Amino acid sequence: MKKINELTEQEIFDLTDDQINEMIMYRKAEEGIKFLDVPIKPFLMEIPKPEMTVYTIGLFDSVGKLYFSSLDELKTIIEVIEKCTSFGRVDYNYNVTDSSNQYFTNKIDQYSRDKEPTELISKKVYSETTYNKIKDSVKANKKDEEKYEKEYKEYKKMIDEAQWISDEIWDRVREVRVKTWKMQDYFNKFKDEYMPLSGHTYDIAMNFLDKAYHLTDEEKEYVENKWLSQDKS
Repeated sequence: MKKINELTEQEIFDLTDDQINEMIMYRKAEEGIKFLDVPIKPFLMEIPKPEMTVYTIGLFDSVGKLYFSSLDELKTIIEVIEKCTSFGRVDYNYNVTDSSNQYFTNKIDQYSRDKEPTELISKKVYSETTYNKIKDSVKANKKDEEKYEKEYKEYKKMIDEAQWISDEIWDRVREVRVKTWKMQDYFNKFKDEYMPLSGHTYDIAMNFLDKAYHLTDEEKEYVENKWLSQDKS
């Protein structure tokens, strides 16, 4: 199979899209690029949304991740904590490395990032019963998604590696097509507008066309050859 740079412009212009794609595939084969099908997204099992609301406070969210399913029980604990006067925490002097770096402080405002110690926090989670029912499906979905992502990554790599071949061929095809369409348009203007206007006198019609569009020698030759071939037929 000829390469794109081995074809004449007329041969390139006459190429169909299927022939162009075949040429691209041939060049990919020459370069040793893999042919991979587009990976199909896996069918994932439907996973219900978390159905349970649990509650905590800034203090418990940071220390032990303690949560309550009963908001009323947590509010009772909050009331107790807020009444405590000896409440505090053990802090550390990180410039000292032995056991003498620990000290007690009543500052309790840094337990959970920007959350106050008794600030209420809620989140949606699965109950243990529901999670035991769906965990195998969640695991299978994750496995299928990871497999698809791996295959798509390899496919995308193949596409990226071969892009220069498509670009090289299609850029040349587009260049030739645009150039030929432009010359065809000049010929149509010559045939349909300037020839009738000139009383079907070739030299006058060509002069009109050239003055209007400043034709190159190649464009003049194209119009002339196409007119002569049409006139003969």
